[in-house]
Amino acid sequence: MPLSKDERKVELMKVAEALIDRMLAEERPSGEIMLEEIEQAAIRVGQGMQAEVAANMAANVDRDERVNCPECGKRMAYQGKRSRSVVCEAGEMIIQRGYYYCRGCKRGSFPPG
Repeated sequence: MPLSKDERKVELMKVAEALIDRMLAEERPSGEIMLEEIEQAAIRVGQGMQAEVAANMAANVDRDERVNCPECGKRMAYQGKRSRSVVCEAGEMIIQRGYYYCRGCKRGSFPPG
């Protein structure tokens, strides 16, 4: 069941706080830090948030559970969610998607979405 927007916000705020805490723990004193290090820290935090936001949104999409087999056209049986690693513009993330199985064709499928 998808989370509410408030629950998703709480999850994302925890991730943001952890990323910022890690950045601050690795930071050198201001007199010793170089611009390149500042940029790299900002990029790491930004990429971490991009991946988390994308995963959070993907996990909360309400998908249609009625899927027909692309081979024979019969309705496929829902087999639950399966985890899968994907690489997208926001980076690599683990998503869970519905997995379906056609008993007639003996074929499994992760429908697009």
